[in-house]
Amino acid sequence: MTTRYDPGLEAVIFDYDGTIVPSLERQFSWFKHWAEKNKRAFPNIRFDAFRNLHNKLCSKRGGVQNVYDFFELPCDMENRSHPVWAAYHEYIADHPLQPYKGIKETIIRIWRLGSLREDWRGNRRLRIGINTTQAWSVVYKELEPTGILPYIDSFVGKELLDSYQGAGNGEALQKPSSISLLIMLNLLGTDGKHALHVGDTINDLLSSQNIRMPSSREPE
Repeated sequence: MTTRYDPGLEAVIFDYDGTIVPSLERQFSWFKHWAEKNKRAFPNIRFDAFRNLHNKLCSKRGGVQNVYDFFELPCDMENRSHPVWAAYHEYIADHPLQPYKGIKETIIRIWRLGSLREDWRGNRRLRIGINTTQAWSVVYKELEPTGILPYIDSFVGKELLDSYQGAGNGEALQKPSSISLLIMLNLLGTDGKHALHVGDTINDLLSSQNIRMPSSREPE
């Protein structure tokens, strides 16, 4: 009798914001900018305190809307015609991000370690994906000059989530929903037992749990 082959780790999935690029630092400056633009006072808060507050508020129902409400800043996440949307997209376009120091080297090292080995049963290399609620148009613009993209096998972004949702609003599928990770696993051709999810927030952790694969009755 032969034993079942265990391929081990088959995929590494990276969150984008706060994991590959320091987007929370940009969010911090954005909120201060939006407060100034609307002639609102913004509290004298340190970045580490803002990070903890942002993480806690975004893990609750309502997500980032809770942050705007906490700082009493005008925003309606449900209304795409609200001025906050155009202002925010203009701001991030004017403030592109660079990856964290060492992240490119780390991704390349993972890619190299995932090469094919001598064992014939491991006939597919390790895959690397990016799972984000950010628009791919933004991610691509920021990553293309860095040389990271050739090492990425697939991605899930806002545009894809919108198309899956059907009504053109993929926010219902965003983390902590596990749907985006389920889509990512299918794109990479693996399951939750053989994938590593790298994130930086409570929502990332929650989305990684109890992912029910279509071919399985049990969550992974």
